[in-house]
Amino acid sequence: MSNGDCPVAAINTASIDYLKTEVADMGSRLRRTEIDMATLKTRMGGYAAAGAFIASVLVQVIFKLMG
Repeated sequence: MSNGDCPVAAINTASIDYLKTEVADMGSRLRRTEIDMATLKTRMGGYAAAGAFIASVLVQVIFKLMG
C-alpha cells in the first residue's frame, strides 16, 4: 500500500489543511481586532481631547462668572 492509499495519511492531510485554514482565520480575526483597537484608541484620544476642551471652557466660564 502506498502512502496515498493510506487512510491515516488522508486524515492527516485533511487535518493539516483544516488547521491551516483555522490558523489563517485566526490571523485574520487578530488583524481585525488590532484594527478595531487602533480605531478605539483614536476615538478615545478624540473624546479625551474634546473632554479637556469642554472642561477648560467650563473653567473659564466659572472664573468669569465669579470675577
